[in-house]
Amino acid sequence: MSRLAGLALKDLKLLRRDGGGFFFTFIFPILFAIFFGFIFQGSGSKPRSGMEVALVCEDAGPSAQQLAKDLESDAALKVTRVATRAEGEALVRTSDVVACVVIPQGYELGVEAMFGGGGAEIEALVDPTRGAEAGLLQGKLTEKAFAAFGEALTDPAKAKRTLARSREQINSAAGLTATQRLAFGTFFNGIDTLVDSGATTVGDDADDAAPGPAWMPVQVTVTEVRAQRDGPSSSFDVSFAQGLVWGLMGCVTAFSISITQERAGGTLRRLVVSPLTRRQILLGKALACFLACIAVQAAMLGVFVAFFGLGVTNWPGMALVLVVNAVGFSGVMMAIAGLSRSEEGAGGMGRALIMILAMIGGGTVPLFLLPGWMQTASGISPFKWSVVATEGCVWRGLSWSELAIPIGVLCLFGAAGFVFGWAALKRTLVA
Repeated sequence: MSRLAGLALKDLKLLRRDGGGFFFTFIFPILFAIFFGFIFQGSGSKPRSGMEVALVCEDAGPSAQQLAKDLESDAALKVTRVATRAEGEALVRTSDVVACVVIPQGYELGVEAMFGGGGAEIEALVDPTRGAEAGLLQGKLTEKAFAAFGEALTDPAKAKRTLARSREQINSAAGLTATQRLAFGTFFNGIDTLVDSGATTVGDDADDAAPGPAWMPVQVTVTEVRAQRDGPSSSFDVSFAQGLVWGLMGCVTAFSISITQERAGGTLRRLVVSPLTRRQILLGKALACFLACIAVQAAMLGVFVAFFGLGVTNWPGMALVLVVNAVGFSGVMMAIAGLSRSEEGAGGMGRALIMILAMIGGGTVPLFLLPGWMQTASGISPFKWSVVATEGCVWRGLSWSELAIPIGVLCLFGAAGFVFGWAALKRTLVA
């Protein structure tokens, strides 16, 4: 075991002394991930023409329907009609909309009773983490509702119904003195006269009117609905997985070239005549690559957690994924080294092959942004399964049973690559 560790330590020291190789294996992937994190930072959400809200209209009355139409026609809102509040709440929970506006049953009666101490209610189911947008929406709902009341006064038929219901409520209200009932009757008679004369048209001077008493004919009730975050909380959650891909790619390239150099230079043949066995020699190479993969992943994880707020949701799973990544890509390294017959071949073919696998596996464009057919084709790339497993522990929230698939595939890549590389390299280790 000590001989095996000595071989691995020797290869790691050689990598550390190679300034260029060390930079592109350990430093470049971190810089790459940070760079793309900043690029994606401003494009994490799709363009929107307005604040996206769901709308449920439970009241069939004309005032309720008119309010719904007014909301749908507002340029500041992008309204999606849904049948039930449960559907709207689900959209809020999945962050597909900022809020769900509910025009409840009884809204029409509230409008008609506005002068009798009643009032209409509107409900807004909002994500509490989006307080600024919720505040703007509450103001918009109040504005639209008050505009609907103004329209009710300018429509003689609606105004008559409103006054009639208000009179009924005052007459049946308990606790009012005769003087108060007389005052309300005089008030209603005055409005009735204005309606008959057509003098209730709301003009521009309405904006200059002095504020009245604290009478609220419309009430907007806000209910918090906690969203279920099933997406990345920041762009760095996405670029972290990409950075790991490039770090693993650097390890594979560096060690496959190293093995090819030693084979071409006769170093491997000289090792065969030493007390080391061929199995120890090849296992030592694989162990060095494994440790380098662990180190570059651990370094990137530490940087992103400490400085970029990376939120790992499954730490035991992440630890296992880092180990499995190292196993899988150590096998890929052995396979590429076995295919190469020269340093130039290892450099050219290895980089080209790994670059293609990295590109289709989420190394340049996040997997969820790739076309459907490419996401399917990317199954041949070990990088794809590394990205899926990593994202599963960061923001996808994959269960252990769901993580078993990418972890199992990475182990298969590692085993197949090691067997192939072992068979190809062993033939060259002849004294």
